[in-house]
Amino acid sequence: MSTSPRPRARTGLHMYTPLRAAARTCSIILAALAGGMPAQAVQYGRPMVPVAVLADGASPAVRRPVVRPPPPPVVAPRITTQPANATASVGQSGTFSVIAVGTPPLGYQWRRNGANIANATSASYTTPAAGLLDNGALYSVVVSNGIGNVASAEATLTVTPSTVTPALSRTVLQSGLSSPWDLAFLPDGSMLFTEKCRGLSILRSGAITRLFGTTGSSLVAGDLFCQGQSGMHGVAVDPDFGGGNRYVYVYMASNASTNPRTNRVVRLTLSADLLSASGRADIVTDIAYKDVANSWGGAGSHSGGRLRFGPDGYLYVTTGDNHNGTLPQDLTRLGGKVLRVTRSGSAAPGNNSPGDPRIYTYGHRNVQGISFRPGTGQPFTSEHGPGHSDEVTPLVAGGNGGWDPKPEPGVSCADNYCGYISNKLNGTPTPMTDTGKFPTAMRPSWNNNGRSQGTGPSTFLNGPQWKAWDGRLAVGVMGDMRLDILQLDTAGMMTSQSTVTGLPAQRLRSLVPGPDGNLYAATDSGEIWRVVPN
Repeated sequence: MSTSPRPRARTGLHMYTPLRAAARTCSIILAALAGGMPAQAVQYGRPMVPVAVLADGASPAVRRPVVRPPPPPVVAPRITTQPANATASVGQSGTFSVIAVGTPPLGYQWRRNGANIANATSASYTTPAAGLLDNGALYSVVVSNGIGNVASAEATLTVTPSTVTPALSRTVLQSGLSSPWDLAFLPDGSMLFTEKCRGLSILRSGAITRLFGTTGSSLVAGDLFCQGQSGMHGVAVDPDFGGGNRYVYVYMASNASTNPRTNRVVRLTLSADLLSASGRADIVTDIAYKDVANSWGGAGSHSGGRLRFGPDGYLYVTTGDNHNGTLPQDLTRLGGKVLRVTRSGSAAPGNNSPGDPRIYTYGHRNVQGISFRPGTGQPFTSEHGPGHSDEVTPLVAGGNGGWDPKPEPGVSCADNYCGYISNKLNGTPTPMTDTGKFPTAMRPSWNNNGRSQGTGPSTFLNGPQWKAWDGRLAVGVMGDMRLDILQLDTAGMMTSQSTVTGLPAQRLRSLVPGPDGNLYAATDSGEIWRVVPN
């Protein structure tokens, strides 16, 4: 029986003998002990489970894979605590805050009545000092991150009136003027002012430049004249002046028309350096002027003459009755009226006039003050009465002020003007607002306790710096040389009256709010004041 030879072990790179495998394992362990890579257990040349070689003969431990937690999910912002309503008195601040969660970083943008507030980008927001116009303002915040954004609910700021009355201090900005009549401010803070018998000038950094009027002005008005109470009166700046039209407006007595002469509204264009006027355009030329004296006063009496732009963007023009009995109720003529016109002098829409479409209200005596209530924009006039009943009146489009000084049937008055006596058979004084004859006449909110003391200019005070007087009407009473502060209810009726103390007794001809929030005044003594609430 033959036997086959025993097969020989294969040699080469892919096969190990037991002796070779043992040697290989020893070399790996020695390398690991020397600081090399961890040894691998090998059986007959095949890698097994990884092991760690420990010192001092400890048994090797199995290395487990490192398990890292998954990254947190990216989450859009969510508001967990909404802003709460806040209350502040005039001059104080309100604070709103929000709590939100979501993947950081979170961004915040606060809004007031839906409009973004500059630099309000924190989780809380504190308002500036509040005024009455801030009452009811709605505050909210948008919270955002890289995933999305969410808007909070709106929170309300309630502003309560202050009980603190401001003390006033006065600085004389200019003196030695000739019968200053009115003031207005340009967007850069320069002050325009009129002098009844000289014209329009500008005050900048203490220097005066004459712009329009008599000789010496950059633009001479050869038709301007000064007589009695008349001359150059009101001045107003176009709301779009800063936008490029550079228009200003003045009210003046003019002899460009004769028999009779007239009052008119003139539009001017100021140069870029504000040192000259040009481009004269007479936009209203037929305002009644008292050309001849009569039993009740000299020529030039009762011309009105205040100019103000309303928040509606239209120009309001006040006129006087000229001591003419029929003029205030005559809807074909412009005396004893308040006009409302465009910058070109045409009738503004919405006047609701029963006569000349430029007429906004009629039946007035001699309006020398008009201003607009903050928040509502409603115009209020102030005018002096005929020996009684100075009035402040809230106006409505097409309204009748109720002044009708012509004699009633059976009554005779000199020059047919019964303004200072009685136009009635029973002899009662002619009413400033005749509600018996005109039941729907506009009711005055104040009548100076039945007195006539030359009430003229007026303006609303606005802002937290005025404390308890924020939103109240300041009225200059020229004859009594005082400044009254009137509190009005929501209907415009006077609820309280106080008289300012601490100012010199002067006839205040003009009252204007300045861009700095202070009050500016022109006096018949030739001064311009800045009045600051402290």
